[in-house]
Amino acid sequence: MSCVGRFAPSPTGPLHLGSLLCAVISYLDSKSQQGLWRLRIDDLDTPRVSDAHTHAILSALEAHGFVWDGALVYQSQQTLAYQEAFDQLLNSGMVFPCGLSRRALRERFGGVHPGRLQAEPAQLDQDNNWRFDTALALDCYLDDRILGKTLIKAGDIECFTLKRKEGLFAYHLACVVDDEAMGITQVTRGNDLFSSTPEQCLLQDALGFARPEYAHHLVLIDDRGDKLSKQTFAQALDVSKVIDNLHYVLRVLGYQQFPDTAKAKELLDWAVSEWHIDRIRGRDQVLCER
Repeated sequence: MSCVGRFAPSPTGPLHLGSLLCAVISYLDSKSQQGLWRLRIDDLDTPRVSDAHTHAILSALEAHGFVWDGALVYQSQQTLAYQEAFDQLLNSGMVFPCGLSRRALRERFGGVHPGRLQAEPAQLDQDNNWRFDTALALDCYLDDRILGKTLIKAGDIECFTLKRKEGLFAYHLACVVDDEAMGITQVTRGNDLFSSTPEQCLLQDALGFARPEYAHHLVLIDDRGDKLSKQTFAQALDVSKVIDNLHYVLRVLGYQQFPDTAKAKELLDWAVSEWHIDRIRGRDQVLCER
């Protein structure tokens, strides 16, 4: 199995059609290459997550015919691995403490972090955020399977947080550590996340991790032009209409005629045999009409 993909929802709310689109694309893309499809629950933001949302997400995925490979991974259980990676970066001199608050960043620097020289606090204590020093990172290329090749200039990227003063690890660090530990070779996700990928590429290089192949695909938007999300109050998936939901998402992906089956897993298996990434190449967003 040379290809290992993943789906990584955050349990801050139920899945919606936009979530289902992401799950279907990542599943079809991995399985069409005879690969594995892993599932991770990104419950790192502990103040906002809940067990009820996690249960609802897992139930919705199972109802829609998804079967994941290997053990289910929870980010909240990986903090030791994040600390090890953080310590590695700290010992290499690529992490620095920063006492600047959001208000100070906004008022003094227009919201953009000024870098290590202007951020070093007078007292090194636990009330600091810890940031990755992009000035010490190396430029690199991101070759996206859908969006093409992009030069990442490390010096143009703001020094970003790796560990918050409350002790919580930031998503960028957790994501690259988890992808490495899970053996992820292929990350297929919405193009709204493309802007956060350069930071993850810099971390992968700094930690000596293998970089997965990225594919940032189209997203569903509402009639206001906003991406369907929990923040825009997207309607939760109706698990009593799983075939209708899958038909809708597959139509977005260019499928037209479907096999006569009432079983979601059979529909997904059929879609795998018809999948190619070119189905969504060059398409940016699609208005959700449901």
